[in-house]
Amino acid sequence: MRYERVKEIVQRYYEQHDSKYIYGGRSLSKDYFFNTSGWDWYVNYAKSLSDDFLSHPDAPNNLTFNFYADHKYSKSKCDFFINLSVNEHLQTEIQGYAITGLILANTYGKIGLKLKLSERSVFTILMVGGNIIWKNGRGMYNHFDFNWWLNRLLRENERFRLMLMDIFDEFAETHNWLAVKDVVRTIKQDHFFLPNMSFEQLEYCHTPDELIRYVCGRDSDICFNNWNLNAAYYAKKISEHIKIEDEGMLFQIPQDKLLSWIGKRDLFDGPHLDDFAAHYYADKLDGDEERIRMVARDYARMSIQNGEKISLRKNSINGLEEEHDRYIELMMDKEQKEEFSKPLIADNTRFAKLREMLPEEFVWIDNTRTLYSEGKKQRNCVYSYKDRIRRDECTIYHWSHENKEYTIEFVRSTFRDSNRGAGNYQIAQMLQSCNQNADPQDREMVESYIRGTNENREDVSENIEDWI
Repeated sequence: MRYERVKEIVQRYYEQHDSKYIYGGRSLSKDYFFNTSGWDWYVNYAKSLSDDFLSHPDAPNNLTFNFYADHKYSKSKCDFFINLSVNEHLQTEIQGYAITGLILANTYGKIGLKLKLSERSVFTILMVGGNIIWKNGRGMYNHFDFNWWLNRLLRENERFRLMLMDIFDEFAETHNWLAVKDVVRTIKQDHFFLPNMSFEQLEYCHTPDELIRYVCGRDSDICFNNWNLNAAYYAKKISEHIKIEDEGMLFQIPQDKLLSWIGKRDLFDGPHLDDFAAHYYADKLDGDEERIRMVARDYARMSIQNGEKISLRKNSINGLEEEHDRYIELMMDKEQKEEFSKPLIADNTRFAKLREMLPEEFVWIDNTRTLYSEGKKQRNCVYSYKDRIRRDECTIYHWSHENKEYTIEFVRSTFRDSNRGAGNYQIAQMLQSCNQNADPQDREMVESYIRGTNENREDVSENIEDWI
């Protein structure tokens, strides 16, 4: 792809500016662009922060304004400063630096304005012949994959998304890659592209159906030419874990509903069966939605652990729980002899102090046999949490209170922001037998015992889907 043509595309979304102050003294032998509605925006921003500085030449030598706290910004959401150039191999190269702040410089009584940029480029894209590739921070070349990082940029940075779509369109026209046009349409509609493939592989696909079959590598009676590519890929990958007699039910789900079920976890490492099952049965069944999601998610997770496929034909929460309980029995009977001999609590566990904070009536489940008994007695899947407990990601307590029997899972916050209570103990789940919800007053009582060190804690319930 010719340099001049790439420059035309970049200029549609990134403004070019000639002032050397913008680039912090960088050489102007290359074309530089930055992402705003105009340079005046930066000037007005600086004036709003320190108009007094701009009007007095006797001010300090320089003054820095950060758009984000140090190391607390999301690079995929930042405005970008674009360096467009031709490298030593005569390849067109696009480098993006995150704009993180402004520097007002006082030089010989003259006030100048510079952009503050990330030290390393956030992304580097190279046009190599009839292909596009990435170059990482270590200078290594990689296939241009539709990976987690690219999808974050597509979802969170509009100008990057529009620029890349135009570059793809140019490739499609120049090389007659029809599948690339389908990719562009998908990104335009959904702001991400889920199929796990590289840009180079698109050359071998001519229709949406060919693309899905190529990337999934599995035959199907379904023709995907009229499907949204993200919905098609999601359904096709999920179908690998669905009983064959139920696949027709899966492909009859409306595409817009499938798209609404795709979450960030799916963008990171592909469709997750447990999340799909939670969405599917919460949509299908009546009753306590939170309970349905929890049972469905555990049912799907345990089906994978046992090498089985899930059914889409359960018509009640009781039917789901029967499968759920069957897997628990199967898992327990299969593993209990071997597992009972293994320690459960990690050495130097992070939950040692929790024992001191809770009254004696709380029983710490500190060995595998007791964990097994807890699951049997409470009719829940707590036994399947043994590996997480051994990794010291959570710990389990039993609490008998006013004729109610509780299984309680505690975790520690992993947030590094001190305002969110990093390292504090939190209740991830607190359920009665048969996964019945806890009495709110009882939950509040347990929280009061651990609140002393959790003044700034944030409820973890929104963040536990990755591991429950």
